[in-house]
Amino acid sequence: MIRNSKYDPRTIFYSTIMYVVALAFANRYYQVLMILPLICIFQLRLFSINPKRLKNIFKYSALLLLSMICINYFLIGREIGHTILLVTRLVTIILISTAMVSKMEIREIGFVLEKTLFPLKIFRVPVESISIVTALAFKFIPMLDEEGKRIVMAQKARGIDYKLMGIKEKVSNMVGAM
Repeated sequence: MIRNSKYDPRTIFYSTIMYVVALAFANRYYQVLMILPLICIFQLRLFSINPKRLKNIFKYSALLLLSMICINYFLIGREIGHTILLVTRLVTIILISTAMVSKMEIREIGFVLEKTLFPLKIFRVPVESISIVTALAFKFIPMLDEEGKRIVMAQKARGIDYKLMGIKEKVSNMVGAM
């Protein structure tokens, strides 16, 4: 089913879910530090994820992570240790989700979700629809990123300088181009 990988899509999907659940229950530093090497070795190395792609994802996620730190520490008043643990969990989830999405095709994600949610058919839950919509959502986000980059490059070629614009103008140019 997978063209360039020797792993079954279910292995990739279920290992990702297993790590996310493990991170949800890890509430101490040493627990997260025990899980991180497993993720780095198993998910990223074994499934041979491109490190350049991960670097780009962290570059785009930096503002989100910084805002989480500021909100939790300054606005909510949580201690810095708890805030760092929260951000570490989020970074790890971003890592393993990227690993999963980059190694699986849309139809494979849909296949795995459909097989996983199959018992819900007893209760007349539209499993096929849910799996297709979820698979498209997983794969559509990177496509939006690429399309946004193309729009910015095209507008720069036409002489639009984003450094001189305010946020409102940037958003209206991006939305107007789509």
